[in-house]
Amino acid sequence: MIARVVILLAAGLLLAGCGGGGGGGGGGNVVKFTGTAFEPSTLTIEAGETVKFENKSGDDFWPASNVHPTHLLYPGFDAKKPILDGGSYSFTFTKTGSWGYHNHLTPDIQGTIVVK
Repeated sequence: MIARVVILLAAGLLLAGCGGGGGGGGGGNVVKFTGTAFEPSTLTIEAGETVKFENKSGDDFWPASNVHPTHLLYPGFDAKKPILDGGSYSFTFTKTGSWGYHNHLTPDIQGTIVVK
């Protein structure tokens, strides 16, 4: 009986450690584009994690690294095309730092990814 309780307790702790927390593998790193802003405007992640940029705006958007229009602050972080409403773009951040980005179609709408 005690062995069974210990096994169930260990299994529960193992499962609890697998979810949430905003980790890259759990799908918690999501930035939503609303048409007027990125939500959240700043997201902090660990190096190697992936951020999914979801379009919830009712219009196209194009996430890309600053500086507009060259996107060279973080080379490679550029969807290179408009993302349709309801669509998404994902990018894996491997370099530590604070990375500004914008909507290439309306570059005054900006956000920041902080990679630790």
